[in-house]
Amino acid sequence: MKADVLDGPVGQLAVAELVLGERAMALDYALSALADPEAFRRRLADTAHSRFEELRDLVLGDPLRVVGVFGKFVESVHHGYAPQGHDRFGVLASCTGILRPVARLLSEAPELSWWWSPVGSVQRVTESGEGRRVDVAQLNDEAAMNWWTAPMTSRTLQTTRGPILGAPSVSAVMAEDLATARPDTWEYAPPLGDVVELSHPRDWAGLVAQFPMRVAPAVADWSQITGRPGPWYQPDWARVAECYSGAHLSVAAYLATAYRAIEFRDGWTVLSGWNPDATVWFDTDWPPKSTT
Repeated sequence: MKADVLDGPVGQLAVAELVLGERAMALDYALSALADPEAFRRRLADTAHSRFEELRDLVLGDPLRVVGVFGKFVESVHHGYAPQGHDRFGVLASCTGILRPVARLLSEAPELSWWWSPVGSVQRVTESGEGRRVDVAQLNDEAAMNWWTAPMTSRTLQTTRGPILGAPSVSAVMAEDLATARPDTWEYAPPLGDVVELSHPRDWAGLVAQFPMRVAPAVADWSQITGRPGPWYQPDWARVAECYSGAHLSVAAYLATAYRAIEFRDGWTVLSGWNPDATVWFDTDWPPKSTT
């Protein structure tokens, strides 16, 4: 079953931004959504209906522009919308029916089918994707993992497919912490070994269930975003790395899963700090073969 981008708050917000336009989205959501949710829903419904043909032409005719719209949102999501908390996310959860026709355009667009694809055969390192936070022996270091549920150490490396739609890599145009408007990228030859695919929210939940690790209760940001008090669980990445060479998160799975509380045991798990289409390689050296 394909991941539904409207299953998660990031996907809901990103599709709403595509419908309303970047400036209108910021204005309507910041000023109207919480003060008058019903007015916001009416505005969203009217715009989705009146712009549907325009949006269809955009999705089918200019997919790079669509990726750019999503990329601008993804780049600011955990600095802007996510810390605002679950109250803001809750407004969009009631708008999925309004957004459904536009989400269907995205899922049926041939040029965006890679949003639902497994790890690409051609991978590139993007300037913002280097993992250099803690020593490899501290793969689950609590201080480093208080926000990021992606493993980030001196021996991990994050890549995305590329080139794609004229961009050098996915992370060059769609990343939570984009280093620069034109980041450098390097070709990367993935190591041999299995990659665990995170293509649906249930895959993240399954990975946590297979390799569970309870994290320190000081991760207050997750509670602020989701409205859930914890306790919190994430994969034990040191154990995952014993079984897999890397973990890949598809674009659609990112949109459906990121910053969404998923019930697990006596608490919750959340996927945060990942990038769309990211593959995290667990223990690798990566002298770049060529620069763009």
